[in-house]
Amino acid sequence: MKKYSFADMQRLHWKDYEFECQRLTLPNGRQINLTNSQSKQVQTQYTQYIDQHHHAPRMGDYIFPSKETRSWV
Repeated sequence: MKKYSFADMQRLHWKDYEFECQRLTLPNGRQINLTNSQSKQVQTQYTQYIDQHHHAPRMGDYIFPSKETRSWV
Protein backbone atom coordinates (compact mmCIF):
# COMPACT_ATOMS: atom_id res chain seq x y z
CA MET A 1 0.00 0.00 0.00
CA LYS A 2 1.38 3.39 -1.00
CA LYS A 3 2.08 5.84 1.79
CA TYR A 4 1.41 9.51 1.13
CA SER A 5 2.65 12.56 2.98
CA PHE A 6 -0.02 14.94 4.24
CA ALA A 7 0.79 17.44 1.48
CA ASP A 8 0.40 14.69 -1.12
CA MET A 9 -2.91 13.63 0.39
CA GLN A 10 -4.26 17.16 0.05
CA ARG A 11 -3.37 17.13 -3.65
CA LEU A 12 -4.76 13.66 -4.29
CA HIS A 13 -8.16 13.39 -5.86
CA TRP A 14 -10.37 11.10 -3.78
CA LYS A 15 -11.03 8.92 -6.81
CA ASP A 16 -7.36 7.95 -6.73
CA TYR A 17 -7.36 7.44 -2.99
CA GLU A 18 -7.73 4.26 -0.98
CA PHE A 19 -11.52 4.57 -0.79
CA GLU A 20 -11.75 3.45 -4.38
CA CYS A 21 -9.88 0.28 -3.44
CA GLN A 22 -12.72 -0.33 -0.94
CA ARG A 23 -10.17 -0.01 1.85
CA LEU A 24 -10.49 2.91 4.21
CA THR A 25 -7.42 3.01 6.42
CA LEU A 26 -7.91 4.57 9.84
CA PRO A 27 -5.11 6.54 11.53
CA ASN A 28 -4.33 3.56 13.79
CA GLY A 29 -3.71 1.39 10.72
CA ARG A 30 -6.94 -0.61 10.94
CA GLN A 31 -8.63 -1.08 7.58
CA ILE A 32 -12.34 -1.10 6.87
CA ASN A 33 -13.45 -3.24 3.95
CA LEU A 34 -16.58 -1.96 2.23
CA THR A 35 -19.18 -4.17 0.61
CA ASN A 36 -20.10 -3.46 -3.00
CA SER A 37 -23.30 -1.65 -1.98
CA GLN A 38 -21.41 0.46 0.56
CA SER A 39 -18.80 1.26 -2.07
CA LYS A 40 -21.55 2.29 -4.49
CA GLN A 41 -23.11 4.49 -1.80
CA VAL A 42 -19.75 6.17 -1.19
CA GLN A 43 -19.38 6.80 -4.92
CA THR A 44 -22.89 8.32 -5.07
CA GLN A 45 -22.26 10.60 -2.08
CA TYR A 46 -18.91 11.54 -3.58
CA THR A 47 -20.34 12.60 -6.93
CA GLN A 48 -23.22 14.47 -5.22
CA TYR A 49 -20.66 16.36 -3.14
CA ILE A 50 -18.79 17.40 -6.30
CA ASP A 51 -22.06 18.53 -7.93
CA GLN A 52 -22.95 20.68 -4.92
CA HIS A 53 -19.54 22.08 -4.01
CA HIS A 54 -17.86 22.07 -7.44
CA HIS A 55 -14.71 20.47 -6.08
CA ALA A 56 -13.67 17.11 -4.73
CA PRO A 57 -13.95 16.66 -0.96
CA ARG A 58 -10.80 17.69 0.82
CA MET A 59 -9.22 15.65 3.58
CA GLY A 60 -11.41 16.04 6.66
CA ASP A 61 -14.57 17.08 4.80
CA TYR A 62 -17.69 15.06 5.59
CA ILE A 63 -19.36 13.67 2.49
CA PHE A 64 -22.16 11.93 4.39
CA PRO A 65 -24.90 14.21 5.73
CA SER A 66 -25.24 13.95 9.50
CA LYS A 67 -28.61 13.02 10.99
CA GLU A 68 -28.93 16.45 12.64
CA THR A 69 -28.96 18.25 9.29
CA ARG A 70 -31.66 16.01 7.84
CA SER A 71 -34.57 17.54 9.75
CA TRP A 72 -36.80 17.20 6.68
CA VAL A 73 -36.96 13.41 7.03
